[in-house]
Amino acid sequence: MTTAINNHIAQKLTEFESTHKVTIIFAIESGSRAWGFPSVDSDYDVRFLYVRPYDDYFSIIQQRDVLETDILHDPQLGVPLDLNGWDIRKALYLALKSNSILIEWLQSPIVYKTEKTIVDELWQYVQKTADLEHIKTHYYKLFQAIWKQIECDEQSVKVKLYCYAIRPAFAFKWIEVHGTLPPMDMKSLRTGLAPYIDFDQDIGKLIALKSTAQESDIIPRNEKIDTFIESVLAYKISSFSKEILDSDRVVGDQLFRKIIFSAQNPSTRSSLRQGYAWQAGRTARGD
Repeated sequence: MTTAINNHIAQKLTEFESTHKVTIIFAIESGSRAWGFPSVDSDYDVRFLYVRPYDDYFSIIQQRDVLETDILHDPQLGVPLDLNGWDIRKALYLALKSNSILIEWLQSPIVYKTEKTIVDELWQYVQKTADLEHIKTHYYKLFQAIWKQIECDEQSVKVKLYCYAIRPAFAFKWIEVHGTLPPMDMKSLRTGLAPYIDFDQDIGKLIALKSTAQESDIIPRNEKIDTFIESVLAYKISSFSKEILDSDRVVGDQLFRKIIFSAQNPSTRSSLRQGYAWQAGRTARGD
């Protein structure tokens, strides 16, 4: 990803802040570009966490907790740009429920903006509240749903579908063998699972193919990949709602107050507005 592209996206985020009167404290790339297998026509999926003006959190008028733009073709990027973000209150509530999407955002290898101190604290909180069984269930249901689409054709499959099935299957396998939160990108997943898979070359070829393919391109099914996904599908999972502990809620409330205060307090605002940054190929947070 070039400096020009990152500067362009940074400018779009600045404009978004001004339009919606919010402070973006963390912005990253999600989707296939962050996962490590974009196609030539992949969208830019920019996701972010924002803080509203302090008084908004004490108003009787409820504010939206999700803000987004229309997904429109961006002439400078050459593909659609999708901006979508969550209010910090929503993010912290979802952390209590072990939300896998938030966990992935916080590990994205492509970061456009970050207030490091606050985001590091948020990452620590997310790790503390994470329930691995709940997260395993999320990934299982994700690749199970995609696998049902793949099974509709015994001979061929869309390149995109294969990649979208393998990543959550790898994330599930990661939790099984390592007992830790899985990274969100394929490179890290492949490295950590190398002793447990014998088809890494096939995965590498698939990702290389997708990088030059259109989202709808079709390829023959791969027996080794199919066998792996079917083996992971054989695991038994149990659906349940994660229990929200009072102790976690109290810590979350404290962190919420700290973040919204810091975003408005002139003495600390400079750290929140330290500017935009990007890191291509960055490893999971907390290294």
